[in-house]
Amino acid sequence: DILRECPAWDGRAYNLTVVETTPSTIQVRALVTAKDAGDIWTVRVEVREQMIRWLAEQHPYALPRISTA
Repeated sequence: DILRECPAWDGRAYNLTVVETTPSTIQVRALVTAKDAGDIWTVRVEVREQMIRWLAEQHPYALPRISTA
């Protein structure tokens, strides 16, 4: 849904993979395509921000709460 609403995505490919897990984290990698470097940056930022927004709204307990400061 996020990609379909992003005009910079060229529609060729996408993938979401879990690349690492620890007892307190899950790291995912989103692969997307775009026509050029400027658009790929736009798509990557949009996907990241929308995924974080979705987590915050739907599953706020899933976001990190460990202070790193």
